[in-house]
Amino acid sequence: MSKDHPAINAALEQALKIVRHNVEHYYDRFQHVSENDVYPKEENKVWTMGFYPGELYLAYLNTKDEYYLSKREQILASFKSRCESGHMETHDIGFLYEMTAYYDYKATGDEQSKALFLAAADKLMARYNEKGGFIQAWGPMDPHADKTRIIIDCMMNLPHLYLASELTGDSKYREAAISHAKVSSKTLIRDDFSSYHTYWMDVQSGKPLHGATHQGHKDESTWARGQAWAVYGFYKSYVFTQDPSFLEIATKCADVYLANLPENDINYWDFDFTDETPDIRDSSATAIFVAGLVRLGRVLEGEKATTYQKASGDLLTILAQRYQNTDVYEGAGILREGMYHRDLGTAFVSWGDYYYLEALYAFLGLPSSSEEM
Repeated sequence: MSKDHPAINAALEQALKIVRHNVEHYYDRFQHVSENDVYPKEENKVWTMGFYPGELYLAYLNTKDEYYLSKREQILASFKSRCESGHMETHDIGFLYEMTAYYDYKATGDEQSKALFLAAADKLMARYNEKGGFIQAWGPMDPHADKTRIIIDCMMNLPHLYLASELTGDSKYREAAISHAKVSSKTLIRDDFSSYHTYWMDVQSGKPLHGATHQGHKDESTWARGQAWAVYGFYKSYVFTQDPSFLEIATKCADVYLANLPENDINYWDFDFTDETPDIRDSSATAIFVAGLVRLGRVLEGEKATTYQKASGDLLTILAQRYQNTDVYEGAGILREGMYHRDLGTAFVSWGDYYYLEALYAFLGLPSSSEEM
């Protein structure tokens, strides 16, 4: 760990204590959203099931402590069962299998994990609308439907396809990912580089229809977590393709996010809310944003790089001092005041914990994502 950032080092050490304490408790059922400050053990059916296993692999990658992987066989068996006969009618396959099967393959070299990752990639490819060049977000694929939706979150699932092309040499996965990213850049990203959460698409023609929201405040507002997905997701597409247009989008989306930060605190859950018109905040959006912002700062130069590095450090410090849990117990989460849906209030949320851990590692210059393994 870096000696230059003692507070960030301390925050990481505390986070790892919680990750390690939960090893014996989440290996066939996993973490989603807490209830009364404890993560119930969730059946492997929802989109978030890869995040706690992902924390284990990040911890192992940087500590080489075998205990973090002591339940890997049970974890992978659960994800294999899901891929073969469970709920896979979602675009969130990258969240599920990049952080489990791919991370395991990179950590252990297990060819069965590689095969599982590629089987999941084929399930993701089955959601690709060739006419429109996009990946359908939710629900069964119905060729007779009138319309369906893409969502900004899917930008974070595209690395699964880039990686599948790297592992197989088959360009079809990469081509689909690039196409979806380009469609997203023309639909989900507004002219001012704020973002829609969702965009309705015509199934039959593949043409875009109109922007909307599912979890934001209004159709035309900017959902903070969605903006964070845009920053980090377009950065990832830049890393895998070196297409400068993706870097430009990531950077300008980051600037929108920074411009909407309140005074000396993390963001509200939607950018419609300000210190003058406050609402609940969302630590998970901040964690995702910082995980992307740190990396953006590395590939940029000059004043922009300096600005992003400083903002990353400031936001991580706020998260560590005001939002990080310091109590170690069974079912504990790491980052308080994450938001899932507005009407549910705030809680520990598994994606907030995962991306906070990523952001801490990334800020300290340690490997913490698939493209760095």
